[in-house]
Amino acid sequence: MKGLSPKQRQVLEEILRSLRQRGMPPILEEIAEAIGVKSRFGAFRHVRALEQKGYIRRLPGPRGIQVLKDPAGNPLPPEEQVGYLPVYDRVTAGPPVLARDEVVDYIPVPAFWLGGGDGFAVRVLTDSMAPTVAAGDIAIVRWQQVAMPGEIVVALIEDEAVLKRFERESDTIFLTSDNPAYTPLGFPRGRGIQILGKVVGLLRRFNGSTTSREQFQRV
Repeated sequence: MKGLSPKQRQVLEEILRSLRQRGMPPILEEIAEAIGVKSRFGAFRHVRALEQKGYIRRLPGPRGIQVLKDPAGNPLPPEEQVGYLPVYDRVTAGPPVLARDEVVDYIPVPAFWLGGGDGFAVRVLTDSMAPTVAAGDIAIVRWQQVAMPGEIVVALIEDEAVLKRFERESDTIFLTSDNPAYTPLGFPRGRGIQILGKVVGLLRRFNGSTTSREQFQRV
């Protein structure tokens, strides 16, 4: 595999600098300014070349860049590979794209949580999955259209997404809540619902008297 051109190396170094100093990848306009090109398309050509050479992986969203190798071509260990996922307050569309105008934030997520796939994050607005998942948690979701019984999924029902536990009985699919106050939802197999993805982690904020921190939890 060919090495990097001077400009490609400069782009990769700028991405790494932004990750280390700001905690997020740069957008194309920032890359263009940093390397001295006039347009975001000029920056995009170098980003695309980095992906084709296996140095990065592009993810959804303007900051969707995951670095796989350092400028010398050495693979980064999995724990250092971080992807940036879009966060939604609501999900109203399925794969392959979600509405970008509904993105409310981007968050870093360990890439190995997604198992080499793509994903998104959604802010939980109800207590239907409490105590496992609380209102205010951010659920990390890996795109997939199938699930095993007992897994927590994001499923699309009549163009609106819900976060539920997937269960199957004979020819019926059930979406159940961990909170017993909510009634299970039943559907004939293959009709009425579309699984968008499996929940693979949670981001939860803990508020104490003197400190506040955010903690990832893999599920």
